[in-house]
Amino acid sequence: ALAKSLGAKYICKNLQSIIDEVYKRAKVGSAVGIYCAKGGLRSSSVAYVLSMIGYRIYRLNGGYKAYRNHVLEFLERSLSTKFITLFGNTGCYKSKLIRALSPSIDLEAMANHLGSVFGAINGAQPSQKSFEDALFEKLITLKDQICFIEGESRRIGSLTLPKSLYEAMRCGICVEVSASLENRISCIISDYKSVDKA
Repeated sequence: ALAKSLGAKYICKNLQSIIDEVYKRAKVGSAVGIYCAKGGLRSSSVAYVLSMIGYRIYRLNGGYKAYRNHVLEFLERSLSTKFITLFGNTGCYKSKLIRALSPSIDLEAMANHLGSVFGAINGAQPSQKSFEDALFEKLITLKDQICFIEGESRRIGSLTLPKSLYEAMRCGICVEVSASLENRISCIISDYKSVDKA
């Protein structure tokens, strides 16, 4: 009873700012997705109020916790996606190839890391959970398809690839990408131009 009372107080206290934020982002009548940590009272209350205003509400049953369990179960199973994995030295334009090929998964973009000693030049990486969620969302659109991916080590900066993806990358068709030394230097200078000279 105390938890429900506290939850109701929290909703009432924050409802005006929630409504203002939703109204700024979406017209009345728009579809709006709502979830909370466990899919309980708070998301139900907000969903009710927003639906009374005229929004079409979709609520995530079980909240983010249920979604995370679904993601982890999916990533623990063998993947049905087949991969063409690009390997090669740094500066061989593998990342640029991945961005040009379709369908493809750009792991370095998703991890916000270039997968090298100076790979963190673009700022903070997402959390492990956010990275896995993004991978899941991409992989469920690729079921049974052939997909291009860059051969990475198990770790990209501070993030770890799921074992299922790492194994699938290495069990697919492996392609070695090569470039002349001059082209590699040009690519590396372009990719790392923001690195401090020191």
